[in-house]
Amino acid sequence: MRRLAQQFSTFALVGVVGTIVHYGVMGVLIEMFSTLPVPASATGFLSSAVVSYLLNYRLTFASSTQHRKALPRFLAVGTVGLGMNSVLVGVLTGPVGLHWVIAQAAATLTVLCWNFFANRHWTFSGPRQAKQ
Repeated sequence: MRRLAQQFSTFALVGVVGTIVHYGVMGVLIEMFSTLPVPASATGFLSSAVVSYLLNYRLTFASSTQHRKALPRFLAVGTVGLGMNSVLVGVLTGPVGLHWVIAQAAATLTVLCWNFFANRHWTFSGPRQAKQ
């Protein structure tokens, strides 16, 4: 259980780095280029995916899974997360009427849980992961 908590903490810290990238790109697109929240959020999300993959592969999961197997899985998990993120931001900024920052924060927390579970048990679940 301690290993799981440590792994989740590392995953969350990597998520903070990814979130900084995500929100930074999103904020610039919205505030400087008048991009709508959903496409701006999607662009920020995709930008953070590169950083997140590399850090999670090495630091969080210390994966020995080959990139040719892990990367497509990571992209599949990320695609589902992107869909969840976009729907949540769209609903929360549209019909619900929340500010984009609050909407994005709610979407981020939801997608964080999905991503950890899916990446731990599927994307990076090589021989080293199976022992834990």
